[in-house]
Amino acid sequence: MITYSLEKGIFEVEITENVTFEEIINYLKDFSELNDLPSDILLLYDLTKINVDFSVSEIRMISHAAELSTKKYNSIKSAFVVDKPKLAAYTSLFSDSIKDKKTTRKIFSTRKAALTWLNTFRK
Repeated sequence: MITYSLEKGIFEVEITENVTFEEIINYLKDFSELNDLPSDILLLYDLTKINVDFSVSEIRMISHAAELSTKKYNSIKSAFVVDKPKLAAYTSLFSDSIKDKKTTRKIFSTRKAALTWLNTFRK
């Protein structure tokens, strides 16, 4: 399941349980259709309750879809909170697949560290 909300200028996303490739692609499509978000978007992804098993090509496709879904923004800062080695590897591969210079993705082991980093970009 994927839930999200805008909290104090940070768009927070929590992904829980077993999530499929299709669910993530659908979330990214829905995200691209949201209006009234800041043009310099700050994203916090909590992945501590997720259970996934993706192929390398699926991770790259998700990364590409994420770039397309954020095309309208001036800058994108994404913080990922992960607590499992396999998920850290997936997130690292996802983050390394960036082709867009306006996007920055970082991985954190705690929510506090992720929020501290994101808050350095708040205006």
